[in-house]
This record gives sequence, structure tokens and C-alpha cells, in this order.
Amino acid sequence: MLRLLLPAFWLMTAAQGWAGTALVYDGPGTCDGCAEAMAEAARRAGLTPRLVGPEGLDPRVLETAEVVIVGGGGDMDVLREGIGDRRLRGLADWVARGGRYMGVCAGGYLAGRTLDDAGEVPGPDLIQGDAVTSTPFAARVETVTWRGRKLRMYTQEAPGFELDDDFAGEVVARYADGTPAALVVPHGKGLVAVSGPHPEATADWLEGDGLPPEPLPGPDFAAEFLREVL
Repeated sequence: MLRLLLPAFWLMTAAQGWAGTALVYDGPGTCDGCAEAMAEAARRAGLTPRLVGPEGLDPRVLETAEVVIVGGGGDMDVLREGIGDRRLRGLADWVARGGRYMGVCAGGYLAGRTLDDAGEVPGPDLIQGDAVTSTPFAARVETVTWRGRKLRMYTQEAPGFELDDDFAGEVVARYADGTPAALVVPHGKGLVAVSGPHPEATADWLEGDGLPPEPLPGPDFAAEFLREVL
């Protein structure tokens, strides 16, 4: 999944007066340009985005952040192994103490109870349920009901979410078949936002995948979703 890169001069620097730092994962397993797209959403939400690799999710770095964001990825096994089980456990502990996490597509899978198709590899269990594949592998635009609004949103092998019976969060959006597509969920003292579809996607994504042009929610919409957990 190739994405056009956004100007990145602001990604590694602080800006006076912004609300805090967003650590945007850009390590093994991410897709080209996906981290930059989520960093743009973070900037529009009033945060200072900082692209990081696995070491950027170490405990000492997490303590400097307002939110951790994991966007789209090309290979879940590479993503999981790149971050590592120790860092995933540390991320879950940090959120439980009051941190914030936003996961989109691959980042949504990463928040689940398990991290493999067989359900045998434990995940950080951030969402009171699990993520399951809900859309085809090929890139496409799906109609998603987002808080009562019908939106056309970019998806590619995007997750839906199977929720526990005692799920205490909010189902923000659903796919056409009713499967939960986006959630806001408390985790301990923290909050988690996950979305299977890409709210940050822009028209160039469609062009890059040979899809017909049509309006998409875009980075301002993604920033609005991110603000819900800040």
C-alpha cells in the first residue's frame, strides 16, 4: 500500500502552544506514507507529531506523550514483531495509567485481544474484544455509518470488531453488515480510539490505487476522531 508522502519538516520538532506530543509509529510493518498521514491528522488536532520506530514506544518515551498513534500497515506479523511483546505490554500499561491510543486499520488490529488469525498470539487487549478481518484485501471505498451519517471511507483488509458482552465503550461506526467499524473505549484510566476504515485518507489514495475519485472524510475528520480521546 503506497501513499504519497506529506511535507515532514514539522514531524520531529516541537511547536509552541500545541497541546502535547503524539508519538506516531513509523517502524517495521507500516505502509509507505501511512504514518505521515496520521501525523497530519495529529497536527490538525493541535498536537506535535513525532514519527518514531519501536524504541519510541519504550516506557521513558511514552511518558513524554499525550497519545500514541498506529496507522496502516502492510504485514501484521512484521508490525507485531517489530514493536515486540514487551513494548506492547508496556503500551497497555501506559494507557491503563491514563494514556491515549489511536489505531487505524493495522493499528486497530494491534489493539485486539489476539494478534493472529488463529487467535493464539495474545495482544494488548485494549478494546474489550478482538479485531477481525471485515473487508477484502483489495483497496476499495466502503459505505460506513458513522454516528448516523453515511460516509464513504477508504478500506483495505480493514478490521471490524467483535466485542465482549460487557463492552463498556461506544460503537462509533458500523459497516454495511452491522459489524462495528470504529470504537472509543476506556482502558483503565486511559482511552482508546480504533477504526477499521481510514478516516485520514485523501483523494490521492484513490488515484494511487486506481479507484474512481469521490469525496472522502479526510484528515480534518481524522483529527476530530482523535480529539475524542485527548
